[in-house]
Amino acid sequence: MGNEAEFEQLIGASIRGAFVIRGDRGIKFNRLPAWTFPQHAHAPIVAKVAGRLSGARLEFETAATELVVTYRSTRDTNLTNGWVGAPSIITVTVDGFEESIGHDNGDLEVYNDDQLVETIAGEDSVARFALPSASELRLVQIWLPHTCPIELISIDSDAPLTPAART
Repeated sequence: MGNEAEFEQLIGASIRGAFVIRGDRGIKFNRLPAWTFPQHAHAPIVAKVAGRLSGARLEFETAATELVVTYRSTRDTNLTNGWVGAPSIITVTVDGFEESIGHDNGDLEVYNDDQLVETIAGEDSVARFALPSASELRLVQIWLPHTCPIELISIDSDAPLTPAART
């Protein structure tokens, strides 16, 4: 992938169901546009829920047969009841093919009831997909995790990725 600006432009043109926000190392996503953040600054739960990406996906036209998606997830755990958030799951669909890959190695935000106690640093997740062969461009969708926010660090492929037309 080219430089950061090209990557951000590619992802911004390819995202469906979310808005792009520049992160520390890559691109974060939110279901609300950035201009709304001051409106819910008094209610952190709104920001937390808006970071969950149910239905958010990236849509590309490509002949790629290999995709590697690198990201950092942030899951929750709660000391009060021992709950730990589900793994982050990335799903790729193309021409009737579907594959999901889950990870539980990202950052972990530790809560005591509704108070954030600490953030335990994790590792980047790397999802490698082998797609069916293609002789021409086709729509490839990368469905982002709906259980936790992520920061997308890179997408590598063996053929160029072009944003799919919006329909």
